[in-house]
Amino acid sequence: MEAASHGCEAAPGGFFARVAIAWPGDPAEGDALLAPIRAAAPVVLDTVHDMPYTEVDAIHMDPQDPLPARESCTLLRDLTPDAIAAFLGQCGPAPAPDYPLLLVGLRHMGGALARPGPTGDAICARDAGYLVESVGVLPDPDAARAVEAATVALYTALLPYGTGRTMVNIHGRPGDDTDRARAWTPEVYARLCADKAAYDPENLLRFGHSVRTA
Repeated sequence: MEAASHGCEAAPGGFFARVAIAWPGDPAEGDALLAPIRAAAPVVLDTVHDMPYTEVDAIHMDPQDPLPARESCTLLRDLTPDAIAAFLGQCGPAPAPDYPLLLVGLRHMGGALARPGPTGDAICARDAGYLVESVGVLPDPDAARAVEAATVALYTALLPYGTGRTMVNIHGRPGDDTDRARAWTPEVYARLCADKAAYDPENLLRFGHSVRTA
């Protein structure tokens, strides 16, 4: 396993692109595939190295301790020129010096995730080409208001290019029933609500991103 974050989010005072990769094949082939990315711009920090699969959760360099944050995401059908312009218009390449979001990530979907499984499931991101996610840290009420405003602005700008759905594990703060349902197609959500009524009629599993009882 060759994996790392390529680029830099630790260096302050500018706009940085960070590339997170995981390559399960031959390390030499992985280096060859990574070479054009390394050559695309000056590299501030390069942590690509061989690692066992047990360390793969370190690729995104997530904090080890809990902290207050606002996370959200949306699924895009494709990364068209207009979608790229809308994305960069919100978060780069020259955002305001006090831009409140810690990171705005763009993940490539497709591949095995786009192929239907042999049985029914609740994965409703197979038609998405890309995922956009954002994280903002909330150390105080003023920061929380700024993060919320930037989050709403980002996803409003991307709304014309989205599938209308989210990934449930990166959905962020669940809102009302309509907001929670955005993680699934209407058909799958209805099935989940029926399952909820059958197996959890007393709503014991009601915390986090739970569904309503049909």
